[in-house]
Amino acid sequence: MQGVDRIDAVLDRVMDELGNPGARAEVAESIERSFEIFHLYDELSGRVGRQILITSARQIAAAITTLEDQVHAVIAALNGLENQLRAAQLSLVSYGFQRGPTVSREELDALIDATYLPLQPWRLARLKYERFLAAAAVERLPPGPEFDRAQRHCGLLAYLMMRRFSARPITRSVTGPFYNIASLLYEALVGRPHVDLHRHCNWVLDHPPGHIAFD
Repeated sequence: MQGVDRIDAVLDRVMDELGNPGARAEVAESIERSFEIFHLYDELSGRVGRQILITSARQIAAAITTLEDQVHAVIAALNGLENQLRAAQLSLVSYGFQRGPTVSREELDALIDATYLPLQPWRLARLKYERFLAAAAVERLPPGPEFDRAQRHCGLLAYLMMRRFSARPITRSVTGPFYNIASLLYEALVGRPHVDLHRHCNWVLDHPPGHIAFD
């Protein structure tokens, strides 16, 4: 089984633990949406995925910088051309100017500005990647092996579901509904039943999320 089939396989037991049978449809939708988000972002949230993001951001920022440098060189060449045209008093009809043998500073500035405008989205993108790289540079990842992100996700999801759909207390009891729901969610997510998630559940209790969001 996989996907929705796995959720259906554990849903009755999850609802029993929550003690709120009237919320079945909303619970099922919340689990499915949460799993979709996990699968979408899981690889990017780990250390390897994070390093891939950093490398890609660095490459893109460097490529945009190179593009900007090349355009700056074009602008410098245009300025040089302006001086030559002024000295030679050439007509700029072929460049779209219709004012005779001389060209105003405003017309040449308009030509330069028109060259820069298409680069504005690229410049904003470069700034965004540079900010991401600056934030990544000061990150301090915890030492040791990386934690199981699927188990952590299920512990967090079980906590959020208990707060939203259940009136039962959230405790550290290994036989309580919080721990049981986390294990059931993990079974639905990866297909492994009866896995002990108490370490991740305890972490969630020690670092409770500030809000409930399944979107």
